[in-house]
Amino acid sequence: TPIGNTAVIHGYSIPSNVASSQNLTLTIPSTIDGYRVESIRSINESLTFFAADNIVISYGINLIGEKSFVNCYILKSIVLPNSITYIEPSAFYQCVSLKSVKIPNSITSIDTAVFGRCINLKEVTLPNTLK
Repeated sequence: TPIGNTAVIHGYSIPSNVASSQNLTLTIPSTIDGYRVESIRSINESLTFFAADNIVISYGINLIGEKSFVNCYILKSIVLPNSITYIEPSAFYQCVSLKSVKIPNSITSIDTAVFGRCINLKEVTLPNTLK
């Protein structure tokens, strides 16, 4: 969704020729059609990134919105760039296949339940910048 000179990503759709059993890596770009992407947000919980096994967020995106990746049951890994400054509540809620996450140094605080019900999350690497 373009907002002024920036864009907000609200989800994606998988091409019909991509089988759901494939190991799908989704790279979320920092620009789309010339618009700078600043944040990732969910419009509703039935949205969006649920079919990706791996997600790479490009440098330049600075916010992951509330429930952006909620119920992404097959999400195994996510790469967070050092441009992310804030992750809103429940951003990765119930990503039950997520095993480890490295929080970048650009994050100074983590909100509530960001990784709630991520039952297989065994390792979270936290930066020394957390307050």
